[in-house]
Order: sequence, then C-alpha cells, then structure tokens
Amino acid sequence: YWMAVDPARQGLGLGTALVEEMERRIAGRARLVIVETAGRPDYAATRGFYEARGYRAVRRIPDFYAPGDDQVTYVKYFALPAES
Repeated sequence: YWMAVDPARQGLGLGTALVEEMERRIAGRARLVIVETAGRPDYAATRGFYEARGYRAVRRIPDFYAPGDDQVTYVKYFALPAES
C-alpha cells in the first residue's frame, strides 16, 4: 500500500529494487499499477522517480491533501497474456 525509503538511504537503488520486484510479482496478473503522490514541490523527486520508471501522470486533483497540496496520480500499463 505504501512504499518509502528512509531519506538517509535514498539514492542507493532500494526504491528501484522495490518497484521492480513489485512489477515482477504482478507480471501477467495485473493490467496496470496506479500510484498516488503529493504535488508539493518537496515531492518533485518522488514524481521524477516514478516518471523515470515509465509511470505517466494522468490526473491532478487540486488541494486534495491540503490547500496547495495536490494529489498527482501516475499509471503504468502492463500486458496480460492473451486469452485462448
């Protein structure tokens, strides 16, 4: 439900490893992954993290968390096996 890396350990590839493992586990089972994060400037690195891994911003809800703190929704699509 939540993913976070201790700020003291960011930049070591832990977040990438977590996302890659999640994507590996859902391969062939899920059509898409939806990620929600904050729109504040201090979350720019978080948004960049997801964008660098192929997630695309599809929605912004203004003032969702608090006035001036939007919710930004990202999505990444995956192929499902063809049905026989």
